[in-house]
Amino acid sequence: MPSSPATRRLLLLGPSLLLTVLMFFHPSPYDHIGDELIPIATWWTVLHTLQFFRFAGVGASVWMLVAGLRGYAATIARVAAMIFVLFYDIGDAVVGIATGLLAGNAAGGDLPETAVTAINAIFKDFTKDMFFDVGILAWILALATAAVALYRAGTPSYRPSCWPYRHSY
Repeated sequence: MPSSPATRRLLLLGPSLLLTVLMFFHPSPYDHIGDELIPIATWWTVLHTLQFFRFAGVGASVWMLVAGLRGYAATIARVAAMIFVLFYDIGDAVVGIATGLLAGNAAGGDLPETAVTAINAIFKDFTKDMFFDVGILAWILALATAAVALYRAGTPSYRPSCWPYRHSY
């Protein structure tokens, strides 16, 4: 655990802030997915490769947030953060990196119709949606249980200043 409060804040907030900045540059090609991805294939692939590491950093931030805390809520937060990283990264890698590579091949003239069909199939696939859905639910659970664990630990930043007493759980 970092000893400096500034370093701890940077490790806790940095991955989320970097991910937020990256998301400002995330295109939204959802009308004619395959055709819209072809002109931006390189950026799409680079963006999703960077996001792969950023989502892992965001999950690690939640893990670090509850570091040193014991109990069911802290344990559930850690496990849910790992599930988030695994499932959301799988979904993002399949949709982002794979479709970016397909779109890049189509842009290069290699089987453009086949690549567009494959990209559309990936975007409409239930399995891909399942990975994202599990990741999203795990993220919600990780944040909620981290908040509960911090609250039960009496972390000052999670207690209103007008809180009259401290519960013992």
